[in-house]
Amino acid sequence: HVMNYHAPSYPSAITQNFYCGMLQNYTPHTCQGALALHERQKNGGRVNVGGVVYAYDDIILAAAKRGMINTTAVTRISARTELMAHHTQTLKKGFIDLPLICPPQSALDRLLNKTLAMERKMSMDVYGTVDVDPAMEAQHIQEFEKNVHKKHGYCSLNTERLFANITSYSELLKALENSDWGPVARFVQ
Repeated sequence: HVMNYHAPSYPSAITQNFYCGMLQNYTPHTCQGALALHERQKNGGRVNVGGVVYAYDDIILAAAKRGMINTTAVTRISARTELMAHHTQTLKKGFIDLPLICPPQSALDRLLNKTLAMERKMSMDVYGTVDVDPAMEAQHIQEFEKNVHKKHGYCSLNTERLFANITSYSELLKALENSDWGPVARFVQ
């Protein structure tokens, strides 16, 4: 068994995949709890929107640092919520429309190899065998590549690029209308 972290079989990703997929019959109560938590979130409970929120936090913090936001008049959370709504709802844009900086391919290759090795080890620890289905491993690699190249799942906001030549919050809002920031920048190793 190989647990594919990049193509979840369950709606709430890693937690449900781990307890309901990888550990299957070993953690039935925890699996049911993970599934119930997803249902609560789906029906109006608090939903963790994940790492994308951090990009908007980074924008707000960088704007405040540059004096574009009056931090005594507005909270970080309210400023972030307003900015995120403007970008995602008004402009109909998302994380991939921001200027991003991403790991170099060599680091991504190492990450993929380590996740595959870890999943084999987990399978050995739980099932006593490394029963790797070549089709599942190929799917794992395909989903990892999709996460890397289409979703930019390992990238972060490039604040320097976003704030280049911007001196006011209104200029920032105008810059966020842009979707073409040129080639994605890479971290230097």
